[in-house]
Amino acid sequence: MSSEPRLSVVVCTYRRADLLMHSLRALAGQTLPPDAFEIIVVDNNSPDHTRRVVEDFRQNHPERMIRYALETRQGLSHARNRGFREARAPFVAFIDDDARAEPDWASRILRHFSSVQPQPLCVGGKYLPWYETPPPAWFTDDFETRTWGETEGFLTGPRQRFGLSGSNMAYPKAVLETFGGFPTNPALMRRNLGEETHLNYRIFNAHPERRDRLFFYDPKLVVHHYTTPRNWETGYRLQRATKAGISIAYVEQSRVTNSFFWKMLAYGLKQLVLYPFRLLFGRGLFKARWLRATQELYYVAGYLRGSFSR
Repeated sequence: MSSEPRLSVVVCTYRRADLLMHSLRALAGQTLPPDAFEIIVVDNNSPDHTRRVVEDFRQNHPERMIRYALETRQGLSHARNRGFREARAPFVAFIDDDARAEPDWASRILRHFSSVQPQPLCVGGKYLPWYETPPPAWFTDDFETRTWGETEGFLTGPRQRFGLSGSNMAYPKAVLETFGGFPTNPALMRRNLGEETHLNYRIFNAHPERRDRLFFYDPKLVVHHYTTPRNWETGYRLQRATKAGISIAYVEQSRVTNSFFWKMLAYGLKQLVLYPFRLLFGRGLFKARWLRATQELYYVAGYLRGSFSR
């Protein structure tokens, strides 16, 4: 077994020992040779049997390089930062404890870092839902699918500045070291306001000469994210949309006095005008059409609220 893995996969976890088992099993089934990557489980001070799950996995998969790290400072950024600092490989991938990676996930990440020119500063892919129980008829997969389309390549357009997100992203370790990892601002972490978006936005602004060649997206780089009945509760979805808007306002440092605010205000007014048309002619059953359109308004409201609070 090689002593130097090419990829470190960081799994940050908190109170999800039973779901963690599924995530680890999917990583054990990767097509990448076992000695080519290591798995680092960062336990963010879980009160459950997380450590035992990792120990059992290690015993049942002796060919795998798996390490356990306890991070007592609460918060996802602290856990992610502990994970990348523990990493022995030149590339670090992050996946959630409630996500299952497709078998070629790790090999695709390494392939893109080695073959794409210029080398991406972040590689990521698509999220698909993995349901705890079958959703209602109106709730279609797109509600919990995160995608940047079906074309492989660098992100372009307005969304590129926020990069790739969450449970399906990988960076050169040197990039994480250069930017100090994920933000540990108490206000940001307390509200769980998109720590990876904040990091990606900083990367984007630091490289004006290659903004169209930073974040590489592969639609076949897929993870399946655990989706519970809470995700089709109207209140939860609207709250999440509001929080997303607040997060982006924070990342962009939007204020009433700058252009970010006025652009979003104009966008919100446009969504208000389009609202009845989306209800009448949108996709799916009426509840799906209503919720998609309403979520967009709540997102705008969250952004404007975040701008006013700064």
